[in-house]
Amino acid sequence: MLETIGGVVGFLVYAYLLYRQNKIMEEQNDLMREQGGAARRMANERTWIDTRWPMLAMAALTLVTWSAVGYDYYDRHKDLDLVALSRPSVIKNWGPVPPPGTSQSGLFPMDQLAFVEVVADGHALLSYADRFHVAAMAFHYDGTVDEDDVKPLKSNTFDIRDADMEIRIPVGGQYRNELLMGFKVTNYALMLLPKEVSVLEFDTIRQAKALGARVLYKAAGPP
Repeated sequence: MLETIGGVVGFLVYAYLLYRQNKIMEEQNDLMREQGGAARRMANERTWIDTRWPMLAMAALTLVTWSAVGYDYYDRHKDLDLVALSRPSVIKNWGPVPPPGTSQSGLFPMDQLAFVEVVADGHALLSYADRFHVAAMAFHYDGTVDEDDVKPLKSNTFDIRDADMEIRIPVGGQYRNELLMGFKVTNYALMLLPKEVSVLEFDTIRQAKALGARVLYKAAGPP
């Protein structure tokens, strides 16, 4: 919306400056026709700035406009090295969260599973903390649709901090039913979400990307 308003305002200013330049040229032509040599002397007395200020203003406006566009692109893409962020160490651990009273390495019935989690390396993400939150997702994938069209389980969003971040993802009945149906591998991933975006605004990975999310390293494992 702001870009549209800015474009309209810029066009109106540009049109006005073009109009003023044309009026100045018309006035000069009229004077020259009506007064002959006197008009030429009057025109010569006008300074270079007097006759060309609209053109200078249009050039300045164009420069400012393209500078703003360039800075916006730079600000949205600076330092976002997805190759570096796709390395395995960005996700330090992943898997099921044992129910209370169960040891970390102990077995438990899948119908008691309430959370899976991703442990993110917050230190590796610190340079994005001013623009992004971090979130995690988990999903089973059977190859029947594009992976970006899967509806993953999603965590809440978290502020990025300089620490190992345990991000828990709540699971529901459908996920547990899929385990009973034979799914043995869960896909895990981290997302950088623009701070103005909520996880409630999208259902699929493709929709998240359309809102500016960056999907980082993916891992796979039980349950």
